[in-house]
Amino acid sequence: HIKTGFIIVDQQSAHERILFEKFLSNLTNHKAGSQQLLFPETVEFNAADTSLMMLLLPSLNDLGFALEEFGKNSFVVHGKPPLLSDADSKKHLESILEEFKKNQSELKLQTTENLARSMAYYSSIKSGKILSNEEMKGIIDELFACEQPYASPAGKPTLTTFSLEDLEKRFKK
Repeated sequence: HIKTGFIIVDQQSAHERILFEKFLSNLTNHKAGSQQLLFPETVEFNAADTSLMMLLLPSLNDLGFALEEFGKNSFVVHGKPPLLSDADSKKHLESILEEFKKNQSELKLQTTENLARSMAYYSSIKSGKILSNEEMKGIIDELFACEQPYASPAGKPTLTTFSLEDLEKRFKK
């Protein structure tokens, strides 16, 4: 709550905004952390996705993946962004590619912005996930540190404010 009322935050939209700005910064600065895998994973794609992977390979590496081409339609994953370190590399990459293709066909975004949006959408905390007070506070602090805290990369509002007057009106008959 705030002095004049309270704020409701959409945790997924807010987290997408936070991640989008971080990923965009990583792509611009060509620098991101990577969680190295103990055992590298080999992932294989169809021909169309392989072409897209080849196009995105340098940018994916800028986002924290440690990928290299390995044969005709295969890639070796040596590391992943710390946010994605808990699951299957192929699933991560396929989901990011699908979101990228969807954005490309619907929105005609530049590659950098599209990839940052795809990663942010895929990596964000989903609506309905129960967060601790610390996690909520962290998201709010990071959200208000963003350049554009009031909208997700897709333009959805990240928060709404209710004033004390709004509340009084709702409870009066």
